[in-house]
Amino acid sequence: MEDSQETRFGAHQILARKYRPQTFDEVVGQKAIIETLRNALRTRRLAQAYIFSGMRGVGKTTVARLLAKALNCEKGPTPDFCNVCEFCTAIREDRAVDVLEIDGASYRRVEEISPIRDAARMGPLHSRYKVIIIDEVHMLSAHAFNSLLKTLEEPPPSTIFILATTEFHKVPLTIVSRCQHFEFKRISQKEIADHLLRIAEKENISLSRFGAQLLAEAADGSLRDAESLLDKAVALYGSEIIDEKLKEVLGLVPREILFEASSLIFEGKSDLVFPFVNKLIYGGYDLKLFYQELLRHFRNLLVVETTENSGEILLLSSEEIESLRKEARKVSSADLIRYLQILLQAESGLRYTAHPQIYLESLLVRLCHVSHLVPLKEIFRSLEEGKFEEMVRKASLAAEPEISIKKEMEEREEGRIQAEKPASEKKKETEGEISVGFDDRNQARPREKESPKFEEETPALKKSEMRDEIKPAGLKPELGSQEKQALLEMPAVKSFVEYFKGRIVSIDPLPRPKNREEV
Repeated sequence: MEDSQETRFGAHQILARKYRPQTFDEVVGQKAIIETLRNALRTRRLAQAYIFSGMRGVGKTTVARLLAKALNCEKGPTPDFCNVCEFCTAIREDRAVDVLEIDGASYRRVEEISPIRDAARMGPLHSRYKVIIIDEVHMLSAHAFNSLLKTLEEPPPSTIFILATTEFHKVPLTIVSRCQHFEFKRISQKEIADHLLRIAEKENISLSRFGAQLLAEAADGSLRDAESLLDKAVALYGSEIIDEKLKEVLGLVPREILFEASSLIFEGKSDLVFPFVNKLIYGGYDLKLFYQELLRHFRNLLVVETTENSGEILLLSSEEIESLRKEARKVSSADLIRYLQILLQAESGLRYTAHPQIYLESLLVRLCHVSHLVPLKEIFRSLEEGKFEEMVRKASLAAEPEISIKKEMEEREEGRIQAEKPASEKKKETEGEISVGFDDRNQARPREKESPKFEEETPALKKSEMRDEIKPAGLKPELGSQEKQALLEMPAVKSFVEYFKGRIVSIDPLPRPKNREEV
């Protein structure tokens, strides 16, 4: 009998169907929902309609079938159904007359939904309850939903509707208000990995804990996707699944490449960006997939830098966590947050660009220069503490501006740059200007008395002239051309101007006012 069934249905049954839960205890990752349904069955407090929503592969249709078993079992309604009686066996083998499983996409119009309404009114033929399961119910049209309103609100006592959907927001509120809603959550990576290891043990498949975690991470919360990926790996490599080969099946970027990318970013080696991207392209890696892996890699670096029990969060081996911790020590946690924010902001651009290679290269070069930026707080603090000249000197040593002496002499001959004088001569000139200003003011007193009317008309003008004539002896000399050029070449100044979309009008120091009248 078993041989004939294998010949009829195929010699192989996929893992997702073979290990589909047959009892409530076998359901993975939906403990709250299972406990609620168990209590409802014990107390006979059953709703006339349910909505099961959630992402793909988390157990919506499976739990709907289990609920149908619990309602129609010979010992039922009970949460602990036998799974061997005639009704349980018929439901398990998809031949139960009173359990209808319908695809919502095939019954979109009103005339197609009418037979379902008629079947609901007839009641069960052989079982205790008639269970109507509509999968992907959000595919129904608005008119089809409206035709179901009365049937959902007041169905026959022995009819129960179970609506399953992956897009709950598309279900009308008039339908939701007539049903009991259960939101199926994503299954955690740990629960998926444990389930895969149990399957591997039963199937005599050699699968490491790290390999199960790779499959769980690639499944993104879907247990069915994880089982399908395991099936694919077994079909390709047999019962001996090696971690490195498993990465090839999943299309993952090796961690060595991710560490190489983070190292060149932290060390500011922008000259290695273009050979690195070329290596990715020649290696056959998808640049968008690499970007996602790089985002996850920087997130892992931030986790090991800021938390102590990072092993419970990342589900990685101790060697990998130690490698991440060693890599994260190269920069501070604030820098890691800055890198991660830049990557997140640029993700949409890479997704929609027509030139992903150029986009990725320019982004990596930008990340390499992040470590050279000076925070604005340091710039303002240095200005407040009077360390402006020291910042200019450091910037000139770091930037090393190349100013040609020959070009400077030509500019001086053309009159564009005036030759700077020694500090001693500038001091003498300043003192001379002050003394001349006082002499002129003393000589001007008789004239001021002769023209009081003119003084009254232009008091502000004379005050401004006196303010210009009298210069304080302690005023610092203007910056030279080399100092100005070094200041303009500072990375902090460039980034400040670029970020705020501004332009530099003047960089000469301004005297501070001594009182409010001078402001």
